[in-house]
Amino acid sequence: MPTWPWQQFAQHRRMQQLTSQPSAAILCYHRVLNTTIDPMLLCISKENFEQQLIYLKQNYNPVSLNNLADMHENQRMETNSIALTFDDGYADNLINALPLLEKYEIPATIFVASGQIDSPHEFWWDELERILLGKPNEHWPFAIQVPIKYLKKKWQVKPQDNQTLNSDKELGWDVTKPYTPSPRHLAYRELHAILKPLSHHHQSNAIAAICRQLNTQTAGRSENLALTTPQLQTLSLSKYIDIGAHTVNHPQLSALTDDEQVEEIKESKIRLEQIIGKTITNFSYPYGGSLDYTPMTKQICIDAGFKNACANIPGVVTESQKPIAIDRFQLPRFLVRNWDQITFTQQIDRMLLTPSRVAA
Repeated sequence: MPTWPWQQFAQHRRMQQLTSQPSAAILCYHRVLNTTIDPMLLCISKENFEQQLIYLKQNYNPVSLNNLADMHENQRMETNSIALTFDDGYADNLINALPLLEKYEIPATIFVASGQIDSPHEFWWDELERILLGKPNEHWPFAIQVPIKYLKKKWQVKPQDNQTLNSDKELGWDVTKPYTPSPRHLAYRELHAILKPLSHHHQSNAIAAICRQLNTQTAGRSENLALTTPQLQTLSLSKYIDIGAHTVNHPQLSALTDDEQVEEIKESKIRLEQIIGKTITNFSYPYGGSLDYTPMTKQICIDAGFKNACANIPGVVTESQKPIAIDRFQLPRFLVRNWDQITFTQQIDRMLLTPSRVAA
């Protein structure tokens, strides 16, 4: 029976780990959804997600986030341990991800932005994509302007007569690409960067203003909505799911005052606990980069009664690290993309083999 390249790579990893210290990783997912437009690379197809779970089940030790953090703190790390997490709280976490997680008996922590529960609107970045990257209306103006203080720039949005819409280059575009296939895509890229640090109020006003200028409805697409209250309650009943908090409105916490951070963090915990009837012990920083939260943010999480907090900074957790309490409030994670099994295998194994990625 032939040995595939990814199998050889996995065998090499396992041989190397026999002589190395135990290490673990936390994976960060967002959505499980088959889609053609995904500029922020948040979606993983159901087929690829299942293949990823099969590989993890066969080659790693899937554990809950709480168990992984406890093993690290107690210096009892089990080799090849890996924890799965999901950010934001999309409804597809229940509809598409949960059946596969239960099928392969793999636990996951799902971090939910409590203010988005039951909302008829999409997250602001999805709304921006729907408005600007969907099919243009023939009555669109040439350009739009976003009513943000001191911002006078206009963005061209109306395609030229000879411009091909929804080409392969457009459909395959995401923000990591060095090019922008149309003025609309440039508008999306620049407006996303502008809206990210703003308050929820200003983000909503900006999106509503764009909708008015383009005569576009504000109601969200059903497949892109967040969990409803009944859906969240159903999700929390699974023995493979732990619900975590992800603030109320998914702000960039570092852009808020300390009091605003306290409200976003504590209120999310309170609201989720009311809905599911369980204590919320895990938190995830929205966006999660090193510039998206502050040392005060971590202290607020500690004061709020959280046990762990996850960032989106790459790194592995190894047994050699000293058990420092604050480490649990900056747990590193690897972002997972829509990879087939071969690519996923190469990415995951490389993550756990690269010494430079060990978390501090």
